[in-house]
Amino acid sequence: SHEDAGWSHSGTGMAISNAGGMVGAWLADFSFSFFGVVAFSFPVIIFWQGYLFFTHKIADVAGFFKYMRWLGLVAMIMSASTFCFLHILRCQIELPRNSGGIIGQELGEASVITFGNSGATLLLIAVFFSGLTLYTHISWVTMMEIVGRNSLVFSAYCYRQIVLLWDKLTTRKEDAYHLNQTDVEPEEVSDVK
Repeated sequence: SHEDAGWSHSGTGMAISNAGGMVGAWLADFSFSFFGVVAFSFPVIIFWQGYLFFTHKIADVAGFFKYMRWLGLVAMIMSASTFCFLHILRCQIELPRNSGGIIGQELGEASVITFGNSGATLLLIAVFFSGLTLYTHISWVTMMEIVGRNSLVFSAYCYRQIVLLWDKLTTRKEDAYHLNQTDVEPEEVSDVK
């Protein structure tokens, strides 16, 4: 709760309502102060690291490449905080600072002065996706192949469904037309002499 005593404020003096107790309140306040709304992703990151650790899916890489994952994670978090500072102006969440936190504000102001708003945004997007690639080892070529293959499969499925629907509609119209033709039989004209 924002009324809990934390890193940036002393609180209201009431009992701490954070599920993590005093340590959880301080840690949450510290995270939100430094990283802003990006701090909401920290439990997901911790869960993902725990999953990789306990399932032994982390590749044992020696030397410099061992630290590239962590460099990617740091780059991803910092660029996301900076992006939030630049583009999320009115956050509907009560935070100790702005939506990007202290790190987002400092890096955002420096990047806007250096690159301008558009240049900073493009650079931050590039750094974010580079960090994401280093952290998760996603192959973007494989990702494009999967998206392309599934979009072709989906479009073929939609085409088949439209053709079936068109056949049903035209068959019903033809059946209704033939039914109307058989109901209206021509009257026999008697020979009048």
